[in-house]
Amino acid sequence: DATYNFAALVNATNDVTLVDLLPSKVNGFTADGATDLLYARSEANIKGKASGNDLVDFTFEHLLSKVKFTVENTSVDAEEYSFKVNNIVINGNKTGNVTLATKAWDSLSNSGDYEVAEITVYADEAAGTHKAECAQELLLIPGDFNITFNVDIYNGTTKLGSQSYPVAGGAYAQTIAAGYAYNFVIKVAVGEEIKFSVEKQPTWTDGGDITLQ
Repeated sequence: DATYNFAALVNATNDVTLVDLLPSKVNGFTADGATDLLYARSEANIKGKASGNDLVDFTFEHLLSKVKFTVENTSVDAEEYSFKVNNIVINGNKTGNVTLATKAWDSLSNSGDYEVAEITVYADEAAGTHKAECAQELLLIPGDFNITFNVDIYNGTTKLGSQSYPVAGGAYAQTIAAGYAYNFVIKVAVGEEIKFSVEKQPTWTDGGDITLQ
């Protein structure tokens, strides 16, 4: 006669005891960029029996957002130039509470700096493929974030210059939502303004079904 809800931590380094926090809320979750937080709910409110239970279908949902970066060389003579995008920092939510049924976050602390590895687009990339994707993906608490980065420009081994973006101490502001994957795209061309855009993926591809019994 018990009703069950599930939550799961993946790659967990957080000191969070989920069994004490379910079924309604996880409090004091700290995002480290690598730990995923999921919640599973049953479509029907089914109570367990001592024996003869039917299988119960659960829908797993991501409570965090997934973020990655891609850099594109859009120069007219892209074969001649290479770019190194470094000091990529996402500043935003570090801790918070989440209501599982609604995926709504509250008590957010905007104190986290998440650093992304350097991304290089090499000059000898084949024509039409002048871009590089950072293999590192971040799992972040949803909400408002600011993104800053530096760009170094090379012609061969000669460094032509570097620039911090955004200029004048600003930051690219972005709001991310729970359960979505985002690709932050930085487009760089020699002699042109840096372009920053976001590709939002409506679904987060997972590895298949897991049966709990």
